Amino acid sequence: MKPSRLALIGLGCWILLGDLPVAIASESFQAGFATTDTTPPVGWRCVGNYSELVSTGVHDPLFAKAMVLSQGETRMVK
Repeated sequence: MKPSRLALIGLGCWILLGDLPVAIASESFQAGFATTDTTPPVGWRCVGNYSELVSTGVHDPLFAKAMVLSQGETRMVK
């Protein structure tokens, strides 16, 4: 099973935090990751054309992904 890029990023952040000074590292570090499938169903109307188009199938699924890193009062969301 191949590790996801988000898991590798989280692991990299965890490794980097191991080298921080004790005063900063004593604050709790948390990481959260989420993925959801946002692929529209077959038959969905496509937006942005001059004439109406309706989807006839799915070539590749669409995903929304999120990552949140938090330490003390500092948060980063991507």
